[in-house]
Amino acid sequence: MPADYELTAYEPDRRIAFRAIAGPVRPEGAYDLEVAGDGTRATFSLRCTPTGFARLMAPMVAKTMRSEVGQLARLRELLEG
Repeated sequence: MPADYELTAYEPDRRIAFRAIAGPVRPEGAYDLEVAGDGTRATFSLRCTPTGFARLMAPMVAKTMRSEVGQLARLRELLEG
């Protein structure tokens, strides 16, 4: 879902956090990175509490969020390929 984001935290090699500042839904999320053996474990978290009209869009938003989370597997393929 198109939106404008701002970074709310940045710790090199450890964490990137963000929140949407424009758009119909305003999620907050983060990518947390940690050493795992010979690689890196990436944990993605996302929080969104729709209010008002956006609540009616909740099922569509949830579907979009799941799709975007699925992109982490693609990212891994690209990084390791």
